[in-house]
Amino acid sequence: KDRLALFKIKPFRYYVLSCTFAMFGNGLTYVAMTWLLVKSNHQVTAIAGLMACFWLPNIVLGPFAGVLVDKYSRKYLLLFCNSIRVFILLTFWLLFPDEPPAYAIYGLAFLTGTVLSLYIPAAMTLVREVVAKKDLLYANATVDMAYELGAVAGMGAAGLIMAATSVRTTFLINAICYVIAATSLLFV
Repeated sequence: KDRLALFKIKPFRYYVLSCTFAMFGNGLTYVAMTWLLVKSNHQVTAIAGLMACFWLPNIVLGPFAGVLVDKYSRKYLLLFCNSIRVFILLTFWLLFPDEPPAYAIYGLAFLTGTVLSLYIPAAMTLVREVVAKKDLLYANATVDMAYELGAVAGMGAAGLIMAATSVRTTFLINAICYVIAATSLLFV
């Protein structure tokens, strides 16, 4: 009941929508990159390298991102991150109409992981600006559920989208998800 009452707050609704679409797109990217490497490389070590390229920037840059999040508008940092993701994915989509080489997939993982290192701290702290302090427990739990549901749905949908269309289409849909996520933030 208290959680549902949060959705009466317009900025919170749009914030949750943005989080859901951003993580849906993240799930699409994650599975599509993994699939491309498995398809072309057939080695588990390639996937380990991909995961390192994706998550290492988060580990290294995370502490510095926290400083930026404290210094600048979280909303505009999230808009920036989602816009950069759109640019990265559309560039990747345009540069590689056929199967991209492994180095391009690793590069995509590194770039999206780097953007994620700023996105996560900004997203986790914006909720304090959207709801009253007394509602933070339910708001944080709800946002976390939106992230998890978006990621799981994105990963599941990635397989279906790739099977029905192509990996390339998956990247285009992913960019559209980030456009929706960024647009939703305009109403926060």
